[in-house]
Amino acid sequence: SYNLRAQVMNHDSSLGLLVRSCFVFDLAGTTVKLVDDRGCRNEKLISAFTYDDSAGRADATIYSFFRMPQSNRTFFQCDVELCQRTCQQPACDARTQETSDPEQQTADTAPQQSQAIDSVTSSTSVFVADAASSGAVGVATCSAGSANPTWLKFLTIAFGVLFAIMLLINVFLCSAMTCS
Repeated sequence: SYNLRAQVMNHDSSLGLLVRSCFVFDLAGTTVKLVDDRGCRNEKLISAFTYDDSAGRADATIYSFFRMPQSNRTFFQCDVELCQRTCQQPACDARTQETSDPEQQTADTAPQQSQAIDSVTSSTSVFVADAASSGAVGVATCSAGSANPTWLKFLTIAFGVLFAIMLLINVFLCSAMTCS
């Protein structure tokens, strides 16, 4: 499982927050909705957010991390609403989440009126490497390989020698200027 956190930096503790419209996408146009516009989660993919209004953060657990089919880079984007005191949590149940046809929505399933005083869109990206891909093998080789290749040692020695020469020239020039 993986943790997804929405956090407001320099948060005013008198404000609450609510995560709405949270989704995952790639640059090829594939999207997966984690949280809908009302703030109701996709129960198969993500846990309910736990809110800490005093700290200005909300945490949820993504049950199993996934990779988008067309890309190894996955983008997360969420809208975070700030409310005076505590935000009202939406009424989410299986019946209202399955109703996607606007004509079938009743008064209790219609999107709730927002009580937000401000809204922020936040996003981040994650590189997801397939275990069998050459990129993942390269990461393993890099971390398991020699920490100090020989060319790097020689380069470091060469820079050290150049620094010592520059230091001697600088000392010589400074001492010559003070003598006159």
